[in-house]
Amino acid sequence: MRAHRPPPRHGAAAGSLDRAHRRAGRHRGVPAALTRREREIARLVADGLANRAIAEKLVLSERTVETHVRNLLTKLGLSNRTQVAAWALKHGLRT
Repeated sequence: MRAHRPPPRHGAAAGSLDRAHRRAGRHRGVPAALTRREREIARLVADGLANRAIAEKLVLSERTVETHVRNLLTKLGLSNRTQVAAWALKHGLRT
């Protein structure tokens, strides 16, 4: 008798599960409050990229990047980009 395997996660169902895991705080040790984009920007900030370089890399406006950086600073209770870099290293977003 074969063990039951759940179906592969695709589309909307995968997104719902991903959101549920984030809410439960089980997404790679990163606080559930950060969005996927905020985590991505935190990694790039930790790599030393300026907002303009992040915007070019992700094909976003510089203003959008500024908003994401401001949001992640607020959510994490941090004051500056250096603290973001230290936080990203501690939480495995950067090696």
